[in-house]
Amino acid sequence: LYFRPLRDDDEVGEPEPIKPNELTADSAASFPGSIPLSYHYTAGLAGAKFYEGLSKGIIYGTACCGDVPVVPPAAFCEDEMTDNDLEAQAIEIDGSTGYVLGFTTVFEDRRGHLLDRPEVVVQVGFPGARGSVFGKLDVEDGDMLVVGMAVAVIPTDEVGPEHVRFRIVEEDD
Repeated sequence: LYFRPLRDDDEVGEPEPIKPNELTADSAASFPGSIPLSYHYTAGLAGAKFYEGLSKGIIYGTACCGDVPVVPPAAFCEDEMTDNDLEAQAIEIDGSTGYVLGFTTVFEDRRGHLLDRPEVVVQVGFPGARGSVFGKLDVEDGDMLVVGMAVAVIPTDEVGPEHVRFRIVEEDD
């Protein structure tokens, strides 16, 4: 409705607002409240093999743009603007150990109900790979959490993003 490719004879003028009132730093405001969200997440073409691998403790990436795998696998290479062959370009990341890039403690579920016990959600990167994976971290009372700590995927019988779990890797692991 609003976009089409420019032609050589097109004149480019000042942008025209498409909304009656453009949002600016002065007009922006916050409003307290909550928005109930309910959705079904599908893993898509690239994600199905990825989450099946995670359930077995295996991390898969996609080889594109040289030898650096992208985690999670991508059906499209953003750098080269090409489709990836998800079978031919699938790469198993060496080992299932990654490192914590960030973490937070969650006290409510997705619907806003208090959890019986708070959960720690981590963002995990893997050596030699581009990208990261989010999952829950199994912790015990007194565990010290720091960015950069080593964690490993916990294999499970369940497949899907809500079942991705990690454990802290001890020095003797």
